Amino acid sequence: MGFESLELNFALTEPRVNEFIELKNQGYINISSTHNFCPLPDGVIPEKASPEYYSLSSPDDEERALALRFTKKSMDFAKKAQAKAFIIHLGSVRMKDPTKRLFTTADKAKFEERKRSAFSERAKKVKPYLDASLKSIGALTEYAGLIGLDIALENRYYIKELPSLEEFKIIFELFDDERLFYWHDTGHAQIYENLSILKHEDYLETLSSRLLGMHLHDIILFDDHRAPGSGEFDFGRLKPFVKKDTIKVIEAHRASSKEEVERSLPYLTGILGQ
Repeated sequence: MGFESLELNFALTEPRVNEFIELKNQGYINISSTHNFCPLPDGVIPEKASPEYYSLSSPDDEERALALRFTKKSMDFAKKAQAKAFIIHLGSVRMKDPTKRLFTTADKAKFEERKRSAFSERAKKVKPYLDASLKSIGALTEYAGLIGLDIALENRYYIKELPSLEEFKIIFELFDDERLFYWHDTGHAQIYENLSILKHEDYLETLSSRLLGMHLHDIILFDDHRAPGSGEFDFGRLKPFVKKDTIKVIEAHRASSKEEVERSLPYLTGILGQ
């Protein structure tokens, strides 16, 4: 299909991850990045996989300890795979999230009220989750320095999730660490843009100095994770922020056809370069 590198995702068992590492060691593939948790935490089946199966932002010390334990194990595997990046979802505020409900709210006044209400509730509840997140980041950046691995926090999809843009600013002010970076997801950012919350440029202009890589997928309104070139997004908007060493990963989900994914590679190369 024309690809030389893969990202290993969060639904892989430990034996399967080891198979990919062996393929890498034999020279068949490169592994660009891995996505926490990779491999799955002990006892978790692929059907229950989630980057937040144990939350790094949980105020519950026991859950957060498990999240740290299995994240560090995943970091060890990323290092073993010689991945250039280890991608993390930081966690969520425990609240009823309206994001998908907003997708189908046609009445403008009701749409704005639901959005305001969600952000207001999030602001009231976020502190213990952000505090827990900062503790987790401290532990993970220390470990990243010990093993020599770059870790990246991804912009998120749901309003309840961390970090917001303001929380990214707080994190990078507190952790001026050479191993801690930002990971830009195009579909997530475009959903926020379509909901009139933030634009791609808000993230990228603010966080460009910490940008490590991107998940590239297309979107039609709120239907994301499409193969690039099969939706409405203008990938040319990303070009000013893409450096020579920016890691670029096509994150098309299984609804995309083999042919669409194949076409997406020259399509993106033509816009963003190698």
